[in-house]
Amino acid sequence: MVLIVFISSERVAEQLTLVEADNFRAVDSSEFVISSMYDTFDREKVPNFAKAVDHFNNLSYWTQGIILSQTKDSQDLREKIIWKVSTSKYFTKLIKNIQLLNVLHHLQRLKNYNSYFALVSGVSSYAVTRLNWSKSIFTERIKDCQALTDLDKNFMKYREELRIASPPCLPYIGLIKQDLYQVQ
Repeated sequence: MVLIVFISSERVAEQLTLVEADNFRAVDSSEFVISSMYDTFDREKVPNFAKAVDHFNNLSYWTQGIILSQTKDSQDLREKIIWKVSTSKYFTKLIKNIQLLNVLHHLQRLKNYNSYFALVSGVSSYAVTRLNWSKSIFTERIKDCQALTDLDKNFMKYREELRIASPPCLPYIGLIKQDLYQVQ
């Protein structure tokens, strides 16, 4: 985990996009259909779809873990991991490129919506949001990120962004499954 602070937010987003692209390419269209037939799916029948879902969940847990794994008295460090507000020259230099909100920005720019949803899920999880955030800007920035992932009107904002996005893009896999399930 320490090594991640030496990788830029843009590079993290690019690498996540490459992994997501590989995961999506591996999922056969029949796996999407089979996985959408029931609320739960048989992992043996849809191994590549299951791998993509596992990646989503692991990415969300990883995001929470980066924030929550800091010592109890490290709220300042948690905030710096999410966005840079450092006054310490050494610390700014050390962590200057790993702000998760910047990673989210780059994921949206790269149109990697699956990783975007996973990181927003992690950053906005109850375990993270219940912490005492000294800056109200945290809540505001997270709400800005959540706007795209909002369930309101069946993901209306996300669907609109996806509609106008020029290819290539990596859609949110959960919504694909949900839409196919509704068709069934």
